[in-house]
Amino acid sequence: MNCSGNMVSSLDFSNLINLQTLYCNNSDVTASNLEMVDNKNLYLTLPILDLSNFATWNFLLWGKYINNIVIKMVNNGCDISDIAFPYIKVKIDGMSNSGNTFTNSGGNYNFYTQTGNFTITPEVENPSYFNFSPPNAIINFPIVDNSTQSQNFCVSANGFHPDLEIVLIPIGVARPGFDANYKIVLKNKGNQLLNGIVNLIFDDVRTDFVSSIPVVNNQQTGSLTWNFSNLHPFETRAIDLVLNLNTPIENPPLNSGDILNFIANTSLLNEEGTPLDNTFEFSQTVVNSNDPNDKSCLEGNTITPEDIGKYVHYNINFENVGTADAINIVIKDIIDTTMFDMNSLQLLYASHPVETKIAGNKVEFIFENINLPPSIIDPIGGHGNVLFKIKTLPTLLVGDQIANIANIYFDYNAPIETNEARSTFATLNSLNFVKDQSIAVAPNPAKNNVTVTAKSNIKSIQLFDVQGRILQTILENKNTYTIDISNKSNGIYFLKVTTEIGSSVEKLVKEN
Repeated sequence: MNCSGNMVSSLDFSNLINLQTLYCNNSDVTASNLEMVDNKNLYLTLPILDLSNFATWNFLLWGKYINNIVIKMVNNGCDISDIAFPYIKVKIDGMSNSGNTFTNSGGNYNFYTQTGNFTITPEVENPSYFNFSPPNAIINFPIVDNSTQSQNFCVSANGFHPDLEIVLIPIGVARPGFDANYKIVLKNKGNQLLNGIVNLIFDDVRTDFVSSIPVVNNQQTGSLTWNFSNLHPFETRAIDLVLNLNTPIENPPLNSGDILNFIANTSLLNEEGTPLDNTFEFSQTVVNSNDPNDKSCLEGNTITPEDIGKYVHYNINFENVGTADAINIVIKDIIDTTMFDMNSLQLLYASHPVETKIAGNKVEFIFENINLPPSIIDPIGGHGNVLFKIKTLPTLLVGDQIANIANIYFDYNAPIETNEARSTFATLNSLNFVKDQSIAVAPNPAKNNVTVTAKSNIKSIQLFDVQGRILQTILENKNTYTIDISNKSNGIYFLKVTTEIGSSVEKLVKEN
């Protein structure tokens, strides 16, 4: 319901139990002359925000429960000098309130409650890696009296578990002739301080590297490498990357509908807990125009059946296309629990300070006082994004589809509905299951160089050590390629070679 700009002074919506959104900006309606049902799923915007009138109501005003009780954690270390832990999931259970949130970049979290006992429990992706003291806490609010309680948790390592995760996300779309922006997100999921490298393989023939923040430590044809150090547990870092794309009249041309392939991987100076998420492959379709407010499943439109029950990644981009700063932005996402495991959702990255609320199957990312400038004035600062991952249900079958849509609220404007991010569990093609018998690696053993050949074009080559860590990734489009291994230590390695018709894993021996 939108009553903005109408010359009305009072409204009665008390019988509309299914009302989802009410906009009364630029009107004379205020809290004192508004009658409506107590509905925790309702969004409300009014020109005069007199919160005292809503002390016992349970609907949403810019994504917050409007009442007088707050639980928040000021610092989640063992003492005030400890570092804050961002993006830790925290659960609340109570008679009047239940749900989840994530700590923000400062390690703080809060819940707006009513009266009763509430159990607060930290929840992390790998609970065996950490000790939480206390493991949970019970908070009691006997009355609604504007009181506030703080609950801190001490987080310490349980054993030795280095564990790293990498994700590559597009910030906007890829359009021929224009710059395209990307972000590489690196998260320490383990309990140790980490040092290592990040490597990106990209199409250097149809795109050109422009810049990155931080700057590249090593650049080769089609490959960029960054070093990182002192990555704390739960810490997330991002690499901002800009590529310029060829036009349709350049050689080689880049046209709408073409695919750009990327492989981002990371390696540590010590053993990794879950090496499978140390490599992230991303394919992007080139387009000519776009809606800047979009949602995408980074695994693509087709997902292999063996990934049923595993994490999929969703990135939501938003852009202020108006003429004034957006003061508040809320992203509302309804998760289909017949497709996804709601309890597995993990927030990985947000471009701006965010407050996250999870109630049932509804997730809200609240950017309060973001003051996002118009992109027409500030093309870089006018954008933002949020990245999360969630597991699909293990009961899904080949042919099943997973779909998701988000609504983006810019201040008091009507919500912008994103595109539907829809993916199908299906066999991609025979490439993943057929062995290419024509692949050959020579010489083997080798000292300095090894040449990979095949009858069909080679699409990619990955070099692994004996522990399964990816040391090098090469994207190609020819039937022969020579790899320099002179800087590698003596020992056994593996080459995974993928061609147009199949793939093969070859054992390689490096010697003096």
